[in-house]
Amino acid sequence: MIDVEDVTRDVLAADATVIGLVPAARIHLAPMPVDTVFPAITVQEVSTITDYTHDGPAVVRQRVTVDAWAKTKPAAKAIALAARNAIHAYGGSDSAVLDFMDAGRRPLYEPDTKLYRISSDFFAWSQDQAV
Repeated sequence: MIDVEDVTRDVLAADATVIGLVPAARIHLAPMPVDTVFPAITVQEVSTITDYTHDGPAVVRQRVTVDAWAKTKPAAKAIALAARNAIHAYGGSDSAVLDFMDAGRRPLYEPDTKLYRISSDFFAWSQDQAV
């Protein structure tokens, strides 16, 4: 099974639009470091489901959350949109993830930190690598 967190982080860190908004050094696997400078992005795997078949490799569906963090709501929205576009541009038969699909999005405000967060979920589909 692929490490969907690493793949997602690598996709975001390789995208020019994302990096124009958030430097690659601020794209973290959750949890976010305490000393993080904003804007930033966190990536976290939420769940994994394996669909087994009798006639070929199993298909794995992993849910991953990408959080766009910023000091303003427009900045968080711009980061979330850039991340979504980068994620949707990735995938295919030669890729670790065959396809990413939207699975929901939530705009949030964190009053303790005074940060805006757009939390976006994606389903990552891949073939099970187990032999």
